[in-house]
Amino acid sequence: MVSRLAAGLLLAVLFPLLLAIALILLIEQGRPILFVQDRAGFKRKLFQVYKFRTMAGNRATPVGKILRSCGLDELPQLFNIMNGSMAFIGPRPLTESDIERLGWSGKAHDLRWQVKPGLTGLSQLSPVCSAENTWKLDETFVQSQNAALSLTIAVRTVLLLIRRKGDRR
Repeated sequence: MVSRLAAGLLLAVLFPLLLAIALILLIEQGRPILFVQDRAGFKRKLFQVYKFRTMAGNRATPVGKILRSCGLDELPQLFNIMNGSMAFIGPRPLTESDIERLGWSGKAHDLRWQVKPGLTGLSQLSPVCSAENTWKLDETFVQSQNAALSLTIAVRTVLLLIRRKGDRR
């Protein structure tokens, strides 16, 4: 309930920014402005995740590149948090094809689906991007989840976004 309230408050505060991004995307690439995709969530139940559309064909648009570099393309996922399909912190939601490609559909990986997927998580903070590393970090989060860990992930995510913004200058 707290996450839903926080997401609602963030949406209210960020409304001018969301509106500006939506208008820029509408001008740059037309409709739709949102990318909607089925992802596996809690107990592997499918839900629709929302993001700002950053691609045209198979390429990131100029505005899309900026949105991605700042993480702003993820802001519509606050609606996912409000509707209860996602949390702020947790393993990233995956498509069914990602699950199959990674080989995470068996009983050995059921643990990952026992929490809601998150906007950010331990594996998003890791410089190592591999299926094995992601699985270990997701497993660590699910087994160790607590307020201190979630706060650490949130702070590190904000710091990472600030650092990335600084790198673009």
